[in-house]
Amino acid sequence: MEKQKISVKKVLEYKEAVGYMEDLARSLKSGSIVIESGEEHVVMTPSAQVAIKVEAKIKDGKQKVAFELSWTDAPRAELKISDTEPAAPPATRPEPAAPATKTEAQPPATREEAAPPAKTAPKAPKADDKSAKKAEKKAAKPKKADKKAAKPAKKQ
Repeated sequence: MEKQKISVKKVLEYKEAVGYMEDLARSLKSGSIVIESGEEHVVMTPSAQVAIKVEAKIKDGKQKVAFELSWTDAPRAELKISDTEPAAPPATRPEPAAPATKTEAQPPATREEAAPPAKTAPKAPKADDKSAKKAEKKAAKPKKADKKAAKPAKKQ
């Protein structure tokens, strides 16, 4: 199969971003995801088993959440264990192919209004990283009393 890829990165209004997520959820539920950008498009059909990866992070005042869905086209082979050999399948004639029909494109779904994002609580002041690292190192170092207890007694 030929590789197909569409990659778009842009800044949107909050409500428009929510609309895209809702469109993706609707498409996923329907079993067919079509992503279009300009003249390009990619059509995907999720399988019965879908892997999901979710990442969320906040760093230097920037908040980010990433969802990744993946699946393969390969159907899983059924496994059967028995003591009898399977019967040969009956011979069948291939049926003639039906003529191709063209379907009309449907207009895009309308997007519902989304509520604005919730206000976040102010950040707590950061602890000084250097002092935190020093405290960790100090706690990890064995104390003199511990070193003496670990040494074997000297013979006289």
